[in-house]
Parts: sequence; structure tokens; C-alpha cells
Amino acid sequence: MIDAGEEARRRLRNGPIAPRGRRMAASSSPPRTRSWPVWIAGALCLVLSFLVTLQLTKPAKPPGPAVAAMSKSTVSDQRTLIAAIRAAGLKGSPNVKGAIDEIARLDDSRVSITGWAGEAGSGGTPLDILIFVDGDNRMRTRTEGRHTGATGGLGLSDAATAQDVSFQGALACSRGQKLLVVAIAESGNYGYFSPRPCP
Repeated sequence: MIDAGEEARRRLRNGPIAPRGRRMAASSSPPRTRSWPVWIAGALCLVLSFLVTLQLTKPAKPPGPAVAAMSKSTVSDQRTLIAAIRAAGLKGSPNVKGAIDEIARLDDSRVSITGWAGEAGSGGTPLDILIFVDGDNRMRTRTEGRHTGATGGLGLSDAATAQDVSFQGALACSRGQKLLVVAIAESGNYGYFSPRPCP
């Protein structure tokens, strides 16, 4: 006959006893899963968010000397346009083309404008767009993004080559004031759209 003390010592030494004299398997903690996929996914998210933030906060490219000179010019008609072009050292080219899609009234003093401009053979390099209203430069922007009308207008074979040709913005222009758009390419070539009255 085994006394209670001996039974307790035996259990401590051998572990718990299963029914029918079998030893129970000692419990073990679950194996740790590998966390390297989580770390890689986290690192990729961090890099992507950094790149997106960098792109969104990228400062606007400063205008070149010709664009800066044109911005300060008074351009109200073809005669003043030619004088400003000569002073800026630009040259006309049939390769610089574009169109105004829409001029829409926002309120009594402002309009929105959308359109496209590009230079055939430039490889999709953005253009500077200057918008003059009755002689004053009211807006400067750069083309960005695609536009369906640019493919045929520039004589390109497919839409993929017509990148960074779209422009849009808002500017002060009262009803009936004359609006003129000048597109300036990095090559030093320019083109302009016929004056339009603000609606």
C-alpha cells in the first residue's frame, strides 16, 4: 500500500497520470508564427506613403526666363503678343497646338477654363500656359495629365503618347473681357489660341 506522501512525490517526478496508467503529454505553448511577412508589408506601406507624400508636396517648377518675361508682359492682341514674344526670345512653331474646351462662369468676377496644349515630337513634356485677360497675365499653370482631343490634334498615333497635355484653372474675368491663352514649350517654341470673350 502506497502512502499519500509517496504518491504525491511520484506524481511530481513523473507528471500527471492518464487513465489506465498512461502518462499525459505535457502541455506546450503554441508555436510562434513567423512575423517577417507582416514586417515586409509594413515597410512597403511606409515607403509607398512616403513616395505619395513626396509627390503631393513637390514644389512647382519655377518658370524659365522666357516664361517669366512673358508673365510680366501686356498681351491684349496679336500686335502686343508678337512684341512680348520677341522680347522673351520665343519662336512660333506649328508643332505647338492646343484648344480651349470650355470657359464657364463661376460668379460675377471669375471663370473656370479647361483645355489642352502640347508640342508634337516633344515626348510629352509639359508646357507652360499663360492666360491673359485684356492685357494682364491672370493665370500661369502647366499642362498635366492626358486629354482625348490631344491625340488627333497633335497627329499622334495613340493616346499613350499624349501625356501631360491637359490644363485647367480659375481666374478673374468679367463678362465680355477678352481672354487669350499662350502655350510655351520647354524648347522655346510657342503657340497661342485665338482670343475669346469671357461669358
